[in-house]
Amino acid sequence: GGARYKAAEKLAIKFVAQLLKERGWGIDRVRKHQDWNGKYCPHRILSEGRWDEVKAAIANELRKIGGKSSASSGGSSGSGTTYTVKKGDTLSVIAKEHGVSVANLQSWNNIKDPNKITVGQKLKLKGSSSSSSTKTSGKKTSYPLPSGIIKVTSPMTKGTNVRQVQNALASLYFYPDKGAKNNGIDGVYGPKTANAVKRFQSVNGLTADGIYGPKTRAKIEALLK
Repeated sequence: GGARYKAAEKLAIKFVAQLLKERGWGIDRVRKHQDWNGKYCPHRILSEGRWDEVKAAIANELRKIGGKSSASSGGSSGSGTTYTVKKGDTLSVIAKEHGVSVANLQSWNNIKDPNKITVGQKLKLKGSSSSSSTKTSGKKTSYPLPSGIIKVTSPMTKGTNVRQVQNALASLYFYPDKGAKNNGIDGVYGPKTANAVKRFQSVNGLTADGIYGPKTRAKIEALLK
């Protein structure tokens, strides 16, 4: 915390820029820990809404030391930019990373099934100023959340309510099961979904018990706004 944290962050920015230069990469290769396993990390940077700011600082440092620039730096979704699908990517992850909506990605790339993208596939990131408003309104309508309490029971709770919770968690990168088909979104509130809820609660200052309830719902809704 305090001055030590700020100093550490500055060193991290310089270190990442140096790694990019050594490998001949651009700022578009910088990814969050969250993108790979769903963990809300780097927690402080994300919670303070500074991810784009930090990427810009890395890009600036990279320019200072003579590194390679990139057309798709930051969250740019300008006309003509593309993104190559990597292992573990989903349309929702890519859309959030680049500040566009899933619906627009589907439209621009003629994708009928949002769950069917392949590693190595190149996606157009063509966007417009209306993208962010589309994205915001999409969150409000695409992730309705149930009221009440849901937890692991025997037999396990199943149905639309559980699927709604799973979809909302996945949109925030707390996958029920990132390694499974459709990230484990199956409408079953089992141990993996409870674990995703527990991880979400842990990094958001809630009691980490894996039980979906009013406080967890309120926090998810706040982050989806």
